[in-house]
Amino acid sequence: MNNVGTTVNSGTSNSGVSGEKQQNAPRGRLILFRHGQTTSNLITALDTAVPGADLTSMGVEQAFTGGERIVADGTLSGVGEVQEGDAPAGSPRPVIISSEALRARKTARFAAQGMVNQGASVFTASPSTDGVKTVPITAELDDPTVPTAIPGLTEVTAGDLEMNTDMESIHTYRYTQLQWSSGKMDMRMPGGQSGWETRRRFLEGITPMLPLLVPGAVRSDTATPSDLIVVVHGSVMRFIAGQLAGVEAHFVQDGYVSNCRWIVLDSPASLDLAAASYSDVDQSCGSWRVKQWAWLPGDRVRLKGSVQ
Repeated sequence: MNNVGTTVNSGTSNSGVSGEKQQNAPRGRLILFRHGQTTSNLITALDTAVPGADLTSMGVEQAFTGGERIVADGTLSGVGEVQEGDAPAGSPRPVIISSEALRARKTARFAAQGMVNQGASVFTASPSTDGVKTVPITAELDDPTVPTAIPGLTEVTAGDLEMNTDMESIHTYRYTQLQWSSGKMDMRMPGGQSGWETRRRFLEGITPMLPLLVPGAVRSDTATPSDLIVVVHGSVMRFIAGQLAGVEAHFVQDGYVSNCRWIVLDSPASLDLAAASYSDVDQSCGSWRVKQWAWLPGDRVRLKGSVQ
């Protein structure tokens, strides 16, 4: 079992790729991946607190097949490319992490297994005092490595509406998020967070991981980038993607992402991924680009100010 870790230092690329080649190489992508089906999904409960509901048997199957599909359909960087070093052509090297909710953690684990089965070299990562430490995940039965759960990435908190199933509560939950995406970020979920607070805690969670998107950061033998797959939740992934890419509010609200589908985002060239702070990422909101939103290609996603 290969359990050797690598540390990616903030402010450096940790790459053997030359500076000029690294600068011209494509970056890895941020992929927000929704968890598999849960019992709370079946009864439309506003289940947002940790640990939350477990996956159903269908949710487990969705997670595994979602991992296989994200490799097989060519979503990941490196698929079909001729790579340098010892990796075969068409072998992507994604890094997968999750929120702290049970459903997200289990989805990440099964999705990682699905990706390995499709030939991907899968890693997980965790912040350390020296930077970001990456560890490979294998499909071996004795491998104890599981995707890292990162604080701050949980669902939009329902507050006083937690576990409610009635239509009034669901409407309030959705309406509050629509107001956030429309610019009223000070509005607060009843008994919960504001839009600003939700955005901040999520961006603070992913910022330390962004150096992983630098070409050659995870494996220094190639300029092929690693994508960062973040297993999270339906509402928060749409909200954050909308904030990063400047997506029109009603599209954010209605652009449903089913279980174990994903949103793919490209970072702006102006954002220094190797040394980005939370403030840098926050200021980059509106300048990211959507490459894929569930089943839709990025050019079908409505942006703020676009002509309808």
